[in-house]
Amino acid sequence: IYEKAGNLVRLVTAYNNMGALLFRTGSYDRAVQYLEKAKSMALSIRFLPELKETYFILAKIKKDQGSFKEASDYFEEYVKVSDSLYTMETRGKAAQINALYELEKKEQRIKELDLENLRKADELNLKEATLRNRNLLLAFVSVGVVFLALLLVVLYKYYLNKKKANSYLHFLNTEINEQKEEILTQSE
Repeated sequence: IYEKAGNLVRLVTAYNNMGALLFRTGSYDRAVQYLEKAKSMALSIRFLPELKETYFILAKIKKDQGSFKEASDYFEEYVKVSDSLYTMETRGKAAQINALYELEKKEQRIKELDLENLRKADELNLKEATLRNRNLLLAFVSVGVVFLALLLVVLYKYYLNKKKANSYLHFLNTEINEQKEEILTQSE
């Protein structure tokens, strides 16, 4: 099924599982056939976890068959692949740690920038509030000046009217006094 689907990873795993099962049942020759297929496919696609398992099972088979030189060779390959996997995992972990460190640095920088933006926004809001208050004060002062000017105009007109009325009253008083004197002179 995996072969028809072209899923080589699953096929390598299936061959390894079949080889391990045959090894446990004592069918070494058939187990080696499946494991050799798994080995060649794993090498072609660089599927190291299964390749490591393949070498380990082949080393155990060769040891059980008494082929210690071949068992030693397979075990050396197993160790090399294990080291490669360990190195890759270590590099991956180091890269992951480095990525986490960089992420934390960036998150810290973002927090710093957010705080700076909040501070600047607060400063801007304060400046806007100060400007609004100044504009409001200026408007009140302007209205006050206009009101004062109108009041002065009204008071000045009132003063002029009063002066005019006083002049007229003075004129009338003078006329009344003249008439009074005239009447007094006539009565004398």
